[in-house]
Amino acid sequence: MCSWIKRLAAPVAALFLIGFMPSAVNAATITFSTTGKFTNPGTGTFPNTTSLSGDDLKVNSAATIHFNGSAFTFDIADDGSLTPIGFGYFSSSGGTVGSFTGAQFELSIDQTAPLSAANPDGLFHATGTGSVSFNANTGGLHLTFSAPLSFSVPSNPSIKYTINELQDLAFSPSFGVQGNAGVLPLPGVAVGGLWLLGGLGSVGGLNALRRRFGFAVAGILNPQARA
Repeated sequence: MCSWIKRLAAPVAALFLIGFMPSAVNAATITFSTTGKFTNPGTGTFPNTTSLSGDDLKVNSAATIHFNGSAFTFDIADDGSLTPIGFGYFSSSGGTVGSFTGAQFELSIDQTAPLSAANPDGLFHATGTGSVSFNANTGGLHLTFSAPLSFSVPSNPSIKYTINELQDLAFSPSFGVQGNAGVLPLPGVAVGGLWLLGGLGSVGGLNALRRRFGFAVAGILNPQARA
């Protein structure tokens, strides 16, 4: 094998070996907040009635259903896996909730860290919509979220949120709206490209290419330098 090939192959091979070696799982810290509101009262099951009161849902002009969002800061694994998270929960007050169907609910997710360079203010906002029903006999809320059920944030690192499509909940913090968050992995092609660039970026590899093919190192790093 020619000496220039050996000098180029060595650093590239080393980088590939490093890429396949086991490494400790890093964590990414994300900060986001959630809010929620009813946008349509749906239909109360006779003799119940439903109506909107601001962002809340009123049943029989007495019972009020409210969504409790919150702010969250926690670590998620930086290995492409998904971490279960809660987006907030429903509570009721003012009286007994009667049965209803077809109420429309809107969940909003606002990420403040890491920042999203794609947006002027650096923030990310996503909205998930769903249909809510309540069975007074069982005392349970049933949510059916509509697509899209996942949202990708163009931040560094890139974050993905998913909302569970079907959920059965009680009026309690212990039964919050469920989903997941995870770090989007770097595509394999991009990783391979970084390894290759790392090999070419070594002094030995670049000098070997220069001597073999007769172009300057600056011509690789800055194509305009060759013009």
